[in-house]
Amino acid sequence: MNSILISLSITDHGIAWLAEPSIAMPSAILAAVWKGFPFSCVVYLAALQTVDQEQMEAATIDGAGAWLRLLHVVLPGMREVIVINFILTTILTFNYFDMIWVLTRGGPQDATHIFPTKIYELGFGQFRFGEAAVYGVFSILVLALMVTLYFIVQARSRQRMPA
Repeated sequence: MNSILISLSITDHGIAWLAEPSIAMPSAILAAVWKGFPFSCVVYLAALQTVDQEQMEAATIDGAGAWLRLLHVVLPGMREVIVINFILTTILTFNYFDMIWVLTRGGPQDATHIFPTKIYELGFGQFRFGEAAVYGVFSILVLALMVTLYFIVQARSRQRMPA
């Protein structure tokens, strides 16, 4: 990235993406998005294949342009998959301990700590097990909420399926 920025004369020196507290978290988020992008693409590609082609043809015949077809046919046809993918991606990224730990170990200046790294640092780095347990319980509650939401969405989608 630094090579590209320097070659385009946007900057004259390299940027320490993971060493600067103000840009460390956006850089880690960008890495996480890069890691999760293929999974989401495959999910959305599969969902696109389930969009009703008769509705697409009817919208085209009725004069709907590409944007109107996207907004009124494609996205509503993919709504459940979008919601489920959002929930699954949230659950998966909530536990990105390995990526954050390898990139920054929660630094610089605790700028990139997330629940798993904070729990690890408190429990095994500072031996403050009580505080680590509090973070752990909160993390479990948030994940339990997301899993419950996932099951609710799944149950609703099964109810709408024809037998």
